[in-house]
Order: sequence, then structure tokens, then C-alpha cells
Amino acid sequence: MEAIGYQYKSKHDRKLRKEISVLHGEKYADYYLRVIHSQKVTFAFTLTVLAFPMYGLADSVAALFVMLMFAAVAYYYFGTVTEKEITKRSEEMLSDFSDLVSKLALLTNAGMIIREAWEEVAYTGDSTLYKEMQTTVDEMRNGVSEVDALFNFGTL
Repeated sequence: MEAIGYQYKSKHDRKLRKEISVLHGEKYADYYLRVIHSQKVTFAFTLTVLAFPMYGLADSVAALFVMLMFAAVAYYYFGTVTEKEITKRSEEMLSDFSDLVSKLALLTNAGMIIREAWEEVAYTGDSTLYKEMQTTVDEMRNGVSEVDALFNFGTL
């Protein structure tokens, strides 16, 4: 992509960069944007190149069109993977949210401060929401202020 001078600044690229930021964080958004574009182009190009030998072997224009159609489907598929991952992640986080809030409320009402309750609840599960909480706990233990760590949790 860099060899042809692609700038990654289209409307679709901006949307994709936001989606990637949700999944992998702002820090890695450009890297994964390049990976996704590389996947799309590589698979589509490979299937397009393979279409011509298939045409020669099958001696049928239908084989050429089928392979070209597979190339288009591969290009489309790798462009929509992030949307599917975000939907899956959102559904998983929403399903765990009420349980998490109940645990936090119970512990804070019992007299624990929010930081201790957060640490206690973070290691009670292993779904996406709990892993994000564990990341927040690790940030707090590594010197990030409590406010900044909780803000980072809220932005993911």
C-alpha cells in the first residue's frame, strides 16, 4: 500500500480507524489500519491472479468469473471484520455490565473504597469487560493516577 502511495485518509479509513481504536486502542489504530488494508489487497490480488490459471485449466469463462467474485468477496469480508468484532465485544460487555455494577455497589455499600472494590471485582471474571478492568488495575498499580486509569477504562 505504501509502494503505491496510499495515504489512509479517506472517509472509510477514518471510520475504520475509529473502529480499530475501540478494539485495540488509539495507540495501535494506524498499525491495524495498515494490516487490514494489506489483508484486503493481498487476498483480493492473490485470488485475482489465481483466476487466470483456473480459467486456463477449466477452459471456461465461468471459472474466471467465479474466482474474480471470490476476490471481491474476500476484499469485502476483510473490510467488515472490525464491525463484527465490535458488535460481538459490545454485546459481551453489555451482558456482563449489570453483574459488574451489582458487585461494585455491594462492595462499596459494605464500606470498601472504590479502588479496592474495583480491584476485587476485576479478577472475578474473564470476559472482555473484566479484562478491561484488570488493565485499569494494572495501570493504577504501575503509577497511573486513579482518575486517569478510570478515564482510560471509560474511553475503551
